[in-house]
Amino acid sequence: MLAHTIRHLGDLHRHAGRLELAEGSYGEAWTLYRGEETTHPCNLANAIRPLAILKERLRDVAEATRLWEEAKGLYTEGALQEGLDECSDRLRELKA
Repeated sequence: MLAHTIRHLGDLHRHAGRLELAEGSYGEAWTLYRGEETTHPCNLANAIRPLAILKERLRDVAEATRLWEEAKGLYTEGALQEGLDECSDRLRELKA
């Protein structure tokens, strides 16, 4: 629950243009999710997703691509087609 809340705090920061605070929140949420043995792959992918969006906004294409690929693998593992589709679309756009 804490990781979920911190991730959404990151979203609020990102939407408000406070990108450094957003990145810090996403990193903290990601660390918390990774530390939980029972974390569902889609929860971790959902934590990676906004960080990938942030990296795109910062024009860090290499890091955004790496994050989208990691999220795609986790969405595949968690069998969440909607997440998998978004990752595939974003990766296509980054490579265009």
